[in-house]
Amino acid sequence: MMLGEAIRHLAGLSDEEVARAFGENGRMLERVRAAAAARQQSLSAYVYGAACMFLEHAAEADWSTAFARMQSDDAPGDRLVELALLRQLERDGH
Repeated sequence: MMLGEAIRHLAGLSDEEVARAFGENGRMLERVRAAAAARQQSLSAYVYGAACMFLEHAAEADWSTAFARMQSDDAPGDRLVELALLRQLERDGH
């Protein structure tokens, strides 16, 4: 999915749909669920918020990492969301 499509798509997902998107990455899903619960947010709101926060506040090094990951990927938007989640989890201590 392209970046703009991925962000728009995130805004309309239910928690169940977000959970399914993690596929076999159960460890990451549990980390994100715990972080969302700590903020008293739904899973979908946390993921969407992480993506928006990244777009607004990412450092140059984060953008370099994002572009490197997205460049050779068929789903660049998904890679950016993944990186955004990792950064948000780090900030939240999860």
